Amino acid sequence: MRDALSTLREELLATHHIGRLERMLALGQQARKDPKALALIDALAAGDVFERRLALLAQHRLRDSKRLLPFTQDAAASLRNLAFTMVPRICSDVDALEAVKVAYAMRRERRLLRALAGRGRRPVIDAYLDWLAAQPGLHDFADIVPWATSAGVRRHLERALARPSTIFWSRLASGAPAALAEILCERLRAVPGEPDAVTRQLIVAHSPQIAVSAPDAALELFDLLLAREIYEQASLLAKTAGPRPQRTLAVIERHDLHPSQPLFGKSAGKFTAAELGRVVRRD
Repeated sequence: MRDALSTLREELLATHHIGRLERMLALGQQARKDPKALALIDALAAGDVFERRLALLAQHRLRDSKRLLPFTQDAAASLRNLAFTMVPRICSDVDALEAVKVAYAMRRERRLLRALAGRGRRPVIDAYLDWLAAQPGLHDFADIVPWATSAGVRRHLERALARPSTIFWSRLASGAPAALAEILCERLRAVPGEPDAVTRQLIVAHSPQIAVSAPDAALELFDLLLAREIYEQASLLAKTAGPRPQRTLAVIERHDLHPSQPLFGKSAGKFTAAELGRVVRRD
């Protein structure tokens, strides 16, 4: 083992950066099946900063969650930073959660949470929110909630709505548009006429995103608005007409709307002959 490690060190020192990277990637791939190669990586991970960096580079191919996690607490900031960027791609849910907790202690968890959400690792964020909810003095808890799964959003929505921010509403519109539509619908049902100014602003700002990403929820929202003779969002029915032509037509007929532009040009094939007749008469 010592001879093999010495040979590897000499080989790595004798080449340039790209050569060292390629060698460690190859070693990481080999270590997935070869215990001797894995032992070499472990030996480097116990060395100085230069050797630990090489061991960390091997993780790109080794993809060993348990071996990556300690690097998030490495004494060298550059290695910690690199390790955190690898967590969403390599770590299991359990280890990714531990990495986020480590990042939280370092006040750098937001970047990691955003990366996890971007790779669809939302169950990790659910678990993190469950843990975070027990922590005291969190003023921006709401901003994380939209990155959770649908179940996670529902579980933590009440707390988030106690102190929502502009960031929260924006992320909810892009990450959980159906949940946002449900909130807006509840606020509309709670009053007989026009909603409060904040709710109106949210409707204007985020209805386009809801219409594109959650057409069923959007149609429920638009139906409530039109029932109150609030027509500002009626033009967004053009965005629901493609994915939900029958439901969009039903809303148009229920409120006796006469769109100025044809809405169903691309979705006409989804209608029955009778429904097409109704569309033509409406136009």
